[in-house]
Amino acid sequence: MTTSSINISSCFENPQHALSSAFVRRKLNAFKHALQHLKANPNDIDYRTKIPLFHHILQTENCGEYVTLCIDYGADMYARDADGRYPLHYVVDSLSPDNLRAFLKRYDLDKINVKWGHRNALHLLLENLPKYDNEDTEECVKILVENGCDINMPNEKSRTPFFMLLSVQPKLKRKEELIKFILKHAKPDLYTYKSKMMIDMFTKNNPGEQLPEHVETIINSDYLISLLRQGDQNKFCSVFKVYKENEQHRQKFDENQENNSNDFTENCSKFLYIAVQNNLENVVEYLIDNEKPDVNKKPDNTNLTPAHLACSYGNYRILQTLFRAQPPPQQINSQGQNLLHITAKHFGLDPNKNPSFNYEKCFYIALDNCGITDDEIKKAINKQDDIGFTPLHYAARYRNDKAVIALLKKGSYIGIKGLNDETPIDSMSKEALEEFLNECITTNSRRYGDEEQEVIINYNFLKAPLKEAEEHGPEIAPLQNIAKNSELRPLIRHPVLSSFLYLKWSKLSFIFHANLLLFSIFMASFIYYIVLSQSLSADEQKNSGLFSFIRALSFICIALLIIREVFQFILAPKAYLKSPINYFEIALIILGSILLFVNHNEDDMNPTYLRILRAVTILFAAYEFLLLIGKLPYLNISTHMVILKKVALTFFKSLVLYSILLLSFALCFYCLFGGQKNDNETTTEQNGNKKEEKEEEQNDFNSFGYPGIAIIKTFVMLTGEFDASELSLEKNASYSIIFLLFVFLITIVLFNLLNALAIDDTHEIKQEGELVDLCERICELDKNEKVVLASGKNYFKNFISIFQTIPSNKIVIHPDKNNEIMTYASPAKNLKNNGDIEMAKNNNQEHELQKLNKNVPGFLLKKPLSATLDNKIMKMIRNVLEDRKNEENNPQRAIENRLYSMESDLAMQRELIQQLIALAQRNY
Repeated sequence: MTTSSINISSCFENPQHALSSAFVRRKLNAFKHALQHLKANPNDIDYRTKIPLFHHILQTENCGEYVTLCIDYGADMYARDADGRYPLHYVVDSLSPDNLRAFLKRYDLDKINVKWGHRNALHLLLENLPKYDNEDTEECVKILVENGCDINMPNEKSRTPFFMLLSVQPKLKRKEELIKFILKHAKPDLYTYKSKMMIDMFTKNNPGEQLPEHVETIINSDYLISLLRQGDQNKFCSVFKVYKENEQHRQKFDENQENNSNDFTENCSKFLYIAVQNNLENVVEYLIDNEKPDVNKKPDNTNLTPAHLACSYGNYRILQTLFRAQPPPQQINSQGQNLLHITAKHFGLDPNKNPSFNYEKCFYIALDNCGITDDEIKKAINKQDDIGFTPLHYAARYRNDKAVIALLKKGSYIGIKGLNDETPIDSMSKEALEEFLNECITTNSRRYGDEEQEVIINYNFLKAPLKEAEEHGPEIAPLQNIAKNSELRPLIRHPVLSSFLYLKWSKLSFIFHANLLLFSIFMASFIYYIVLSQSLSADEQKNSGLFSFIRALSFICIALLIIREVFQFILAPKAYLKSPINYFEIALIILGSILLFVNHNEDDMNPTYLRILRAVTILFAAYEFLLLIGKLPYLNISTHMVILKKVALTFFKSLVLYSILLLSFALCFYCLFGGQKNDNETTTEQNGNKKEEKEEEQNDFNSFGYPGIAIIKTFVMLTGEFDASELSLEKNASYSIIFLLFVFLITIVLFNLLNALAIDDTHEIKQEGELVDLCERICELDKNEKVVLASGKNYFKNFISIFQTIPSNKIVIHPDKNNEIMTYASPAKNLKNNGDIEMAKNNNQEHELQKLNKNVPGFLLKKPLSATLDNKIMKMIRNVLEDRKNEENNPQRAIENRLYSMESDLAMQRELIQQLIALAQRNY
């Protein structure tokens, strides 16, 4: 009965919980039952400690029987955890001889020297020896030594376990016990690692003992690593040859040749990393040239490749050597950063006086080797890290202007958004961007005025890198970001940016003009319709052919406006709903529809409401029309619209601030002049009737009859419309004083203050009239582009894209042909592969020139760009070229350039001399 009940209950028991519970209660039979009958797995994570139960048991002292049972039932004795720690290291943590004996009894002793954090089991034990100086700890040390744990294995600081024992020996209770045991059962090496210190400590701490005999140096990976950490490059290179011969000999006679070969390759990668870490240039060069290790290999416990490490230190010589490897460095670190990210952040810093360290040179080496094809280069320089930053973000943020210009020349896109939508433009200096824009304008070395002169403008930095399955990206967004940046905003007038805007506007302007034409017809017909509705009677409306025509035309315009709004909503619903102006347009359509469809007979609708509806509709239509007109890039209309908005906003802010005074005076006037009927009730009955009639006829507006009317009247008085004759100022001197105070503070001071603010705003905007026009045009284009891009339809993206028309991202202008604009054909069209492209570049062959708008795909998408460039922009281009020529011809500038060149040559010679001196010292 008992056995049966146990078996039934076992069916409902969680095996892992049963195993863990049995261990916690130290019930060995229950523990064995869970392993044997419940099939519990000791390798599973313990729900209490969140680590494998086997590891927890190994760490718990005096649990040898449990360790044995776990091993008997499948515990993994060689599995490494996420931290690189082996079960052997867990059992050492217990400081329990019982656990250690039970574990090593079943353990493969060939693996007893496995490392965790560059330390073997003896390192870990001896680190705890001063804190846990007892017999159990000493016994564990003895057990490990007896089972072959290497007393001479160095850690990352070239300290062996025997070195650590000597260093803590004075603090031990039994100072000579372990030393004598080790001398008897092992052969400590005092001469390979930190020999002087070890000999001194041994002699001082053990005066009665003789120094151990010299032990033949074992040339293994640990010994070579110790040489690297000591910086002994020559000895490493000579010893490495012996190490390599030993490994090759071992591979011949070892059955597991493949693993041995992999171990040698892994060790070479490790040697390379440590050599870079210690700036050992000769070792790096030796390994790269002779062993060709994988330079993209990341050692254990690190996320950096050797190239990342060299860039972090600024060692450009090592970085240059690493790029000789095949394949070259191309990995990213744990933050998603490539070599350009790291060097761009440090560009311009001087790490120390070592001539081998130069972040600027590291940057240019990484930039020159970031790819072979244009696509590879574009991908590397626009690589975003984990927070969305590109190398250009870091170069701009740290104001490394040279790096900014170099990246932009390679085609780095200036509009990529990173953390918090930050773009490189937000941090870029005006000087750097202006210098780069000037360099975007080049010529074919012909003088200005020659018939064959070509002016080339490069827009490569404005083309967004495309993701997979994308054909188009934002084009006007970078210009919008520049326009929003107060420091960079004046650069919108630069011919490179203004010409790009000119082309973009020529591509999309017909949409704007079509919209303006539609609304102009609607505005004219509908307002005329409202005026006729107000002027004509119902019978006259029925008999008027003109009225019927205007009404029909208004119907058509309303229908077209509805189609326009529906199309915009279908194209990009989210963008449509986020735009406040769209709600205004919907309201206008609703009001217009009401006036068109509702019967306007005064018998059917309250005449007052009808008049209000007509008036509001006219205001809505006029405001919408004003907004459209204000976007015209002609006659500085957009500038005047900006002035109107700016002055209106200034007036509104000022009136909100000073409304306290206005409201106070309004209520004062109501108290003084309003409700005068009650003041006259004491007059005689004979005169009463006449006065009452006069008061009834009196205009309540002029007499501040009600508080609301008093406020309106006071705001009117602000403009100077007093009508003081209607005010009874003679009743009391206080009336006159308050009125004069109003005249002084409000009419004179406040009114003139508002006028002064308006004049100041107008003057400020007029000074930047052209810039305002350009910024308004950019804003309009950006809004339309966002709508199209949000739609996800390539059909419409082709419709607005400039780079679809200029596949080479460049335009060529012929000044002698009325500023005719041409472009280079796509490289893919003329050249078969990347090799052909590279050959063409090497031979300085230009791609075939073609006119704009040629081979643009899609029916109805062939909206042409402007075939010629605006004369005003062409004049600015000429000014840029002339300024550049003047700088080149400036003698002082030439002298400065020559001095700079001489300084560079001297620096190179000084660097060469230092290398020769260092080489001579090593050979000596």
